Amino acid sequence: MAFKYPYTAATVTTAYQSVSEIKRLFDDPDNTQLSGYSMLDVNKAANTGRYLKADFGAPAFVSENSNKPAPTDIGTATHLVLQQVDLKTPPTAEKLTNLIANLTRQHIIPEAVAKQMDVAEILQFYQSDIGKLVLAHPEKTFREAPFSLLMKAKDVFKDFQKDDDQSILIHGIIDGYVITDQDVYLFDYKTDRITPKTTVLDIVDRYRGQLTLYALALAKILGRPVTHKYLYLLAANQAVAVS
Repeated sequence: MAFKYPYTAATVTTAYQSVSEIKRLFDDPDNTQLSGYSMLDVNKAANTGRYLKADFGAPAFVSENSNKPAPTDIGTATHLVLQQVDLKTPPTAEKLTNLIANLTRQHIIPEAVAKQMDVAEILQFYQSDIGKLVLAHPEKTFREAPFSLLMKAKDVFKDFQKDDDQSILIHGIIDGYVITDQDVYLFDYKTDRITPKTTVLDIVDRYRGQLTLYALALAKILGRPVTHKYLYLLAANQAVAVS
């Protein structure tokens, strides 16, 4: 599952270059909570090589005072709602509308952002195959799971030498995953719009590296492989398997 680094190992002369490439792979406009990345000497890391955090903080809406929220603000709010949906009963448009209203009253989602959110798009997720899987296994579904994981650079980039001990500390937030007896399903929501210039394949290619790194991190944390990876395109109501 190692990601193919677009430059030869000889050109990777500083830790900064590798970190910049990782940050590009994690460049998700929907998620403003992603933390930074840093290269560490493996000898300075904790023995376990991984760390988990309970909370990365509440979302910050950069357009809170604007009457016309940025798409990134709407994407962040959509992720927040998907995180808060009660999975024990089937979601409905009324329940989602009430949830958004409650989050607005609590000043968690600005009113201007709430007015631009598409309840139908959110509801459609739970009518998809991956959404039905989530509802079928609420006790085995984990959403907005933050992680901080120390990984060998050679496990992420193919062109690193096998004896290179450089390590990368990766922070991120996994939208969701489901654990069953046989499989681990990783899923990530995207609010990107399909246009004549932006196809489904373009979006998948844009986030393939991010999802690959999430799967690597999750597999290390769980101690078992991630067997299925999905991007769910909210605007297109489409779940796309990512290989």
